Amino acid sequence: MSDDRRRAERRIEELGRQLRAHERDYHVLGRPTISDLEYDALFNELEALEAEFPDLRSDDSPTLRVGSDLSSDLPEVEHTVPVLSLDKAYSVDDVSRWIDRTVEAAGGDLAFVVEEKIDGVSIVVYYEGGVLRRAVTRGNGYVGNDVTENVRTIRSVPLRLVRPVGIAVRGEIYL
Repeated sequence: MSDDRRRAERRIEELGRQLRAHERDYHVLGRPTISDLEYDALFNELEALEAEFPDLRSDDSPTLRVGSDLSSDLPEVEHTVPVLSLDKAYSVDDVSRWIDRTVEAAGGDLAFVVEEKIDGVSIVVYYEGGVLRRAVTRGNGYVGNDVTENVRTIRSVPLRLVRPVGIAVRGEIYL
């Protein structure tokens, strides 16, 4: 085994340990111990090493899943479309590149609203026939907690839309 491979193996194991500990602090204990930027740097380093040495990725690698906010206190519901991580941008150039990719993928002009990140609880609100039917936390991206009755109390979330459409709306709830 080469020295580079040995170093990569040790670093991958260390990054995995660090990231799992930080995930527990953030998602389970609700007490993050590092900034999002610091976490992302560790995560990106792990992703790059695993791309270079794919056989060294462990079955429990943090790169294989999204964070979860699932609670055993609330009913679980499957999402109709996976609610995966959003792209991250740290500079104006990052945002510009993302806009270019998105416009190209859409095949036409789009309108955007850009704001600084507000860290709250990711939520998907499902409307059927224009009526709010269900509100679900992000959970693990595939299954989330049903918090419909809680979301109905938020006055800025419409209970009925102007048009009778079926739509899933993803957003962030914060105080």
